Amino acid sequence: RSFEEYLLRDAAGGSVVGVEYRGIEGSTPAPGVLDAIAAADVVVLGPSNPISSLGPILGVPGMRTAVRESPAQVVGVTSVVANVPIRDPGEERRARCRGALLASRGLPHTASAVAGQFADLLDVFVLDDADEADEADEIAAPGVEVRVVPTVVAGDAVAAGRLARVVLGVETR
Repeated sequence: RSFEEYLLRDAAGGSVVGVEYRGIEGSTPAPGVLDAIAAADVVVLGPSNPISSLGPILGVPGMRTAVRESPAQVVGVTSVVANVPIRDPGEERRARCRGALLASRGLPHTASAVAGQFADLLDVFVLDDADEADEADEIAAPGVEVRVVPTVVAGDAVAAGRLARVVLGVETR
């Protein structure tokens, strides 16, 4: 079934046995994308689903290499916060989906599993402070700097500003 059917029609219910990005091998980055990555000061791998969102972007031929070879600091932001309860039904569905897609790759639904998907690219990984005790050491093991800050900031402009400053390296904790 398609991703849209799984996510919307089936409300991210059930298990996922595999994920494929049909046609990706014939795709190319949009004009200017590779140049922008090469000229960037910071590349942010945002708090998005590592399999259904970041995976296909980085799977476009040339993209992962461009990020890896960029002189920019590459910062990943966790999309998983295990130790904060989910209260929003939409976020609950996204979490179920993310967990099922990670499981299809034999991975747990953890921030460290997400960071591991991009460890070859990352200079920094932004981890939610609620998960610091459980995950920081594993994420840092391959030489990734871990920055810790609350990442669940919806509706809180002050916290969102602080998160942005930590992601950009203006503030480190």
